Amino acid sequence: RAFHTQITLEMGQSYIDRLRCFWGMKVLAGVIQSDRYDAFINLVVLLNVLCIGMEVDRPDLPLLVQDILTVTSAFCLAVFVVDVVSHCLLYDINYLRTDWGKFDCLLTGVGVAVDWVAPLFV
Repeated sequence: RAFHTQITLEMGQSYIDRLRCFWGMKVLAGVIQSDRYDAFINLVVLLNVLCIGMEVDRPDLPLLVQDILTVTSAFCLAVFVVDVVSHCLLYDINYLRTDWGKFDCLLTGVGVAVDWVAPLFV
């Protein structure tokens, strides 16, 4: 189900349906569906791949470089989380039914579990 612009609110509508009526959702749809957004996400993916590759291939890097790579990887993961949440807000559960949606959620979920949740228990 694609994005729709319903202006009227009815009693009993869910929070997501009310949020979709908000003008910001139209802006969000314009951003997410743009070529510039796709290019930005692709650049973040490339940056993340480079960071992971450097962290794995060169563990003997100076501490400053390792810290920069860690911060850059955290930034990339935050962008991916915002991307998945934005798609879920815009397309509802239907986003999770697509193959790309499942793939994005799986990779982002693993990244969050490994980088943000697991260190809390170590």
